[in-house]
Amino acid sequence: MSIAEAPALRRGASFRRAAAGALFFVALAVNACKSDKSTGPAADRDQYTLRTSNGASLPATFLQRTVRSASITLFKDGRHRFEINGGVVEAGVWEANGTALDFSSEEQILYAGTLENGTLTVQVHGPTVLVFKK
Repeated sequence: MSIAEAPALRRGASFRRAAAGALFFVALAVNACKSDKSTGPAADRDQYTLRTSNGASLPATFLQRTVRSASITLFKDGRHRFEINGGVVEAGVWEANGTALDFSSEEQILYAGTLENGTLTVQVHGPTVLVFKK
């Protein structure tokens, strides 16, 4: 290597180091954003845990099963997911009009509820009234 070629090599090495450093910080920033989403409160959803079924504490029997735990997750994009005993039993979309909520499932099951002060009350499958808390 001649003395004339040395500065060009150093410039190339400096550029590679700078580019690698920039990529490192971009990766760090992307990873930090992902980390905030997964470990912090979920900004794209609200989850409500079942407290009572027709006024009775859990375990309760409805939908022809014994329910030890249940939750409804309302996603900000209008989707919802209903889980019983850790398994998804129904999913679909929801729409709010003031404190009133309307749910429709992928199976075309329709039901309604209200959401006030962190309490979600839902009437499902006839006379069953479920009360969820955030």
